[in-house]
Amino acid sequence: MFAYVVIAIVMVAAVRADDPLAQAKCRSLHHVDVDAQGTQYTNDKCELDCVIHGAVNHHNMSEGLPCPGIPSTKNTCIGGKCVSPLHLGYIDIEMTSADLSKAATAYADVCLQNASTVVELPIIDRKTCVSCQTAIAPTSTHPTWRVVCQGSHKFIWKEESRVTFEVWDHVSSVKNNFAGGATLLITQLIEHHDSHKPIALPLARGDNSGKISVTVTWTPK
Repeated sequence: MFAYVVIAIVMVAAVRADDPLAQAKCRSLHHVDVDAQGTQYTNDKCELDCVIHGAVNHHNMSEGLPCPGIPSTKNTCIGGKCVSPLHLGYIDIEMTSADLSKAATAYADVCLQNASTVVELPIIDRKTCVSCQTAIAPTSTHPTWRVVCQGSHKFIWKEESRVTFEVWDHVSSVKNNFAGGATLLITQLIEHHDSHKPIALPLARGDNSGKISVTVTWTPK
């Protein structure tokens, strides 16, 4: 009977698996006390789960850096996962111009995501995006920007990453009309041999039609 009780206690301790370092990090992120049970680092410390009143809050940690849980390898934290460098690389983007069916005072947005998740246009929640934006071009059916996305090369991306472009018609400081957007996966870019080539992507889901001209370059790590 005594042996059975000891085993049961050990099993309970294993299930709880309290992680004081994770709890401390979660407290610093949320500025509240967190639940001990379930608050932990996972995926070789690339993800942090903070449990607050029973609700789990996920945080991606060490993005683009070596996985803290296995520092002796070249694996990298990408999107909360510890990823092999085999399919990692850098993305560079230039937004050149657009051809529109209706004149617009247009600017373009880009959203880069370290995932292949399908997006709805226009993008409402940009929390998962690395974003950049052009200036507003004069009213025209052929707005020209020639803007290089400055932030993208600072990050390491999965080959399965998604790049989404949106064109907006600037109406006022408080209102913009969605002209249309286009989205592609880096894997599609590679399959069609379009890396580092100017490409014209049809715009969809907006109140204008036409194409946006961009250059997307994938450089393996």
